[in-house]
Amino acid sequence: EIFNQAPSSNIPTVPQFRLPRPIDLAATRREKTASKKTRVNNEKPT
Repeated sequence: EIFNQAPSSNIPTVPQFRLPRPIDLAATRREKTASKKTRVNNEKPT
């Protein structure tokens, strides 16, 4: 049962992941926006 709970180890990590989860979403959004901005900036000099 303990081994079966090994993959379920994500459940106890949920509370810890719950906080960084929205932060991760925001970070991903920021990275995507930064990537878009960098792309536009890279296209400008071209």
